[in-house]
Amino acid sequence: MARVSIVGLGLIGGSIGLALRQWMTTPDGRKNSFELIGYDKDGEKANMAARMGVVATVSRDFGGAVRNADMVIICTPALAVREVLTALAPVVSSGAVVTDTTSTKQQVLQWADELLPNNIHFVGGHPMAGGTGGLGDARNNLFTGATYAICPSMRASETAIEQVIMLVRMVGASPLFIDPLEHDAAVAAVSHMPFTLAATLAKVTMDSDGWSEMGKLAATAYREMTRLAEGDPIMHRDILLSNKQAVVSWLDRYVALLFDMRELIKSADPNNPNSEAAKRIEQFFTAARDEREKWLNERSGGNRALESELQNINMGNVLSRGILGGFGRKPQGK
Repeated sequence: MARVSIVGLGLIGGSIGLALRQWMTTPDGRKNSFELIGYDKDGEKANMAARMGVVATVSRDFGGAVRNADMVIICTPALAVREVLTALAPVVSSGAVVTDTTSTKQQVLQWADELLPNNIHFVGGHPMAGGTGGLGDARNNLFTGATYAICPSMRASETAIEQVIMLVRMVGASPLFIDPLEHDAAVAAVSHMPFTLAATLAKVTMDSDGWSEMGKLAATAYREMTRLAEGDPIMHRDILLSNKQAVVSWLDRYVALLFDMRELIKSADPNNPNSEAAKRIEQFFTAARDEREKWLNERSGGNRALESELQNINMGNVLSRGILGGFGRKPQGK
């Protein structure tokens, strides 16, 4: 029986485990089951994962968790990946597939190239789903309908890539192949900026002298805007440090746009809503509203198409044809 190991049992690792265990209860899953092992260096989290049934077996030993694994899924904060890869290199089986779920890909792919043996196939991954919670919020449908970015390394074989595609399908997501540089620039804007700005708004308001009274007035808009500030500080730190160039570039754009808005507001006459400055402010909000609505409509249509596609997939047929490789067959080393 093939073996899949998950390293890091937080929200993402826990949800992948639950989704894979759910898949193994389906007819296709029962015919193509595999051993699912989990590891987390935090003993309390490992115990919680065992109680939740996130994986079939929780190992207390890193080497025991990953040794003889056909696939290792790394679900740790970004800067911890280097440590995991270093520990993994001497014990992982020849021909194994290694993938990750971190939010930055260039740095992780560079570490994998430097640290892993040539006979290990690394395929970078990033599920575009998550939340501010931890393992206790893990669920088997977290990735259903989500986009899952895939960034293979140069050494990854076709079979290894196919196995990661199979993993993505098993958890209910849709694979998107993307260049690592393009990925990091994009997620800096749509994933990393939001939690940075949420935390900034929380800090600038809560650190003000008037917060005791201001907080009594803060309601839905403030709660929604600052929700991402509840996220894991270590995860957020690691993301920004491992993708700093792209994040700084987007922060520069944001600051420039804020400055332009500041100048418009300063120059606008509150007694003349038809002034040029007032019109430009209105146009700004109108464009933002319309462009967001267009994006939501396009995304909704895409998700409906994805759900139809997933319903038509017979994973048993896919496995039996060998199109996705199957966890039971090792990729050939290069």
